[in-house]
Amino acid sequence: MATVMENHPGGSNLRKRDIRSVSEATKEEALGAEALLDCQLGISQKLPSFKEIEQHRGMYVGPTEESNWVLPGKLLVGAYPAEVDDVAHEKLLRSILQCGVTTFVCLQKEYDHSSTDPKEWRAGTKIRPYINDAYRITKQDNTLGTCRSSELSFLHVPIADCDVTSDQVVLRLAQSLCWRLIAGEVLYIHCWGGHGRTGTLVAIMLGMLYGIPKAEALKRTQLYHDLRVCPLHVPSPQTFSQRMQVLRILEKVLNQPSILDSHAKNRRMWQFHRNNSQEFALPIEKVGEAQPKLPKRKPVQKLLIHSCVSDLSNKRRKILLAQGSRYAMRPLKAPTCGSSSPMKFSNRTNELTKIVPDTYCSRAGVGRLR
Repeated sequence: MATVMENHPGGSNLRKRDIRSVSEATKEEALGAEALLDCQLGISQKLPSFKEIEQHRGMYVGPTEESNWVLPGKLLVGAYPAEVDDVAHEKLLRSILQCGVTTFVCLQKEYDHSSTDPKEWRAGTKIRPYINDAYRITKQDNTLGTCRSSELSFLHVPIADCDVTSDQVVLRLAQSLCWRLIAGEVLYIHCWGGHGRTGTLVAIMLGMLYGIPKAEALKRTQLYHDLRVCPLHVPSPQTFSQRMQVLRILEKVLNQPSILDSHAKNRRMWQFHRNNSQEFALPIEKVGEAQPKLPKRKPVQKLLIHSCVSDLSNKRRKILLAQGSRYAMRPLKAPTCGSSSPMKFSNRTNELTKIVPDTYCSRAGVGRLR
């Protein structure tokens, strides 16, 4: 397993590879370089036989007891990757991130991305969000094969436990995830246990990516699932409605070219589909990063008390002067009238208006002295 982790495409070896020559080369050379890059990224054009899978069972065992590889080094699936205990939570996330995972795909309706109060998930009323912790780990230490924090993505499609969502949503999600794989991303797809909702999506992705028959897609999904350390003897997909959704969606795309065939004809299509998949993306809190600088605000002008406020007592005049630095009033202009009443300059009308002696000018208008 260690060998797989060291050489998998999500690790540091990929970042060290200089692919700037691709953009500098001619169109023919670029296409050839992209094809070579696909091979280096581990996107096999043909799935291994069932016999080959049995012979290399260790390659499909995931980093945790409840996870397994579907495409080694590329597509990892499993259970909800979080724990209430902080130490166990950190260890679990690190083990997944060290596999080079760049994109987490959550299929849980019970997952609340906005839940930030630890009391909620420690009491069991909500489950613990994990993606911000994953970002923090990659930000602090990416020397163990983890991706760069800037590469981390989080997609969320809420589906009820043991149930399905609309075929259109699942179809769009499966397409976008297949193109993310072609683009070089390493995925971790999960629900609560990684059996039903996850198995449904995996079977659909295998059928769309390789154009294999429906029965084979379901059989492979179950085989990969059972190679994890703790498969729990659960069907994957788990329920009748989930298996029927696999059959319906793969029936729709039966006569269409597989995604790998489409990629072979047009090697730029992944960019378009990669951008379209942002409909499922949720923001990640950039923990520890400097916040963008706000434009500097002009200093607040002090309120200048004109000599015409002579009717006020010395005590009230001192209060006005002390409070004047908090007001965003423009300086008072010299009065043009002969009245000895205190005056206020209006920002709206640009006129001096009379105020009664026991009031003062404030940001909100005219208020009483206390």
